[in-house]
Amino acid sequence: MALTALVGSSCRRLPGTRVASRSTSPDFGALITGPAELLGPGTLSTSANEYNPSLTPDGRTLVFARSKADFADAHIFVTRQKGSQWQEPQPVPFTDARYSDSDPSFTPDGRTLYFASDRPAPGRDSTRRDLDLWQVSWDGRQWGQPQHLGPAINGKGMELGPSWSAGALHFSSARRSGLGGLDGYRARPKAGGFAAPDNVGPTLNTAASESDLEITADGRWVLFWSDRPGGAGGGDLYAAPRTETGWGTAVRLPGELNSPQFDFTPTLSADGQWLYFASTRTAADSGSAAVLNGQANLYRVRLKLQP
Repeated sequence: MALTALVGSSCRRLPGTRVASRSTSPDFGALITGPAELLGPGTLSTSANEYNPSLTPDGRTLVFARSKADFADAHIFVTRQKGSQWQEPQPVPFTDARYSDSDPSFTPDGRTLYFASDRPAPGRDSTRRDLDLWQVSWDGRQWGQPQHLGPAINGKGMELGPSWSAGALHFSSARRSGLGGLDGYRARPKAGGFAAPDNVGPTLNTAASESDLEITADGRWVLFWSDRPGGAGGGDLYAAPRTETGWGTAVRLPGELNSPQFDFTPTLSADGQWLYFASTRTAADSGSAAVLNGQANLYRVRLKLQP
């Protein structure tokens, strides 16, 4: 069933993504319903756990997180596309083997990377190992030094899934002020940092977990994953429309995007042609079992562009 039919006739499109020109915009109700495409089997998607893909505006540099089972010992990897092939991913230079780095997300201009890490930070108890949010600059060749986002963003709970969109930092947190599990929050920038984050509201957040908010370029829709009841598996991809008062009712994305396993970390390519995500779906045949072994892999599905 098309997404527009699920949401209602007043919401005709789920328009474009992070791109300056919006002459075309994808309609999530017209997603190709065939199998999602495994990204870089054996190179990007391996027997390890891969998730949180994020691309630069030109679509030719990709970062993602890779970890052991249960998201242990996570690190951020980067790869460049040459021709039609992705090169062997390498850990980003600011990797420190003593700490976990995860959930990388480029800003729309590709010049800043937000990520989550348990590395030590000024004023943070050195015994804590929950994840805080950080940022690091990148000029296309050189990475800067990671900067902790400070106590305005980082509370005593886990912070995950950062994404810069609609002029604000969106992320998820397990802080006590939430409705349960992980909740989505928004923090607007101010001089020298960020204002106190706002919970994005009970029409999107539930007693379950909601994370990795990805807002389309015109701000009309938000994508995210949730493990709320009624899904197909351990976690599913959802979309919710913007309303006059906030976010409307979320609907589970159609087609084969969602599997009986865990589908999560949605992100959109800057040209609006691809939806990327991670999934723990397994192989239907023994020949793919080494990669599709129940750990997360990277996927993408092509979007049909409106004229």
